Amino acid sequence: MHLKKLVCFGLMLSLLTLNVGVTKAYASEIKEGSIESHDARFKYIDTATSRLSISNGVANVASSVLGQSMVTKTEVTARLQKYADGRWQTIQAWTVSSGSKNCLLSKTYSVSKGYSYRVDTTVTAYMNSSSERHDLVSSVVKY
Repeated sequence: MHLKKLVCFGLMLSLLTLNVGVTKAYASEIKEGSIESHDARFKYIDTATSRLSISNGVANVASSVLGQSMVTKTEVTARLQKYADGRWQTIQAWTVSSGSKNCLLSKTYSVSKGYSYRVDTTVTAYMNSSSERHDLVSSVVKY
């Protein structure tokens, strides 16, 4: 069962990567915030990403976390934000969780021209009753 989940997550990441690559050909910008594999600051989180692309008025949000091998649960919360009135305002938020060491969030949302957007992502990795949490922010995309 563990192998099946791992293969499924690998396929989802492959599809996400393929989708982002295709989107990049049509979008004016693609930006990403990330945690690299085996970052010494983290005990439970192996890698994490926060991505945003905008094409034809549709924001594509993709955030993920991959925990270390001992991780029992993961969670991703992504907040799509718009810069208006001198501050970042959350216009839509999503949360997904998984009973395994990996979790992927992929969503779309219609946005208006004339603003700057970003994705503020919080990833959490759990090992039994302990957890580790980290925030990452995508680069700003002007639309």
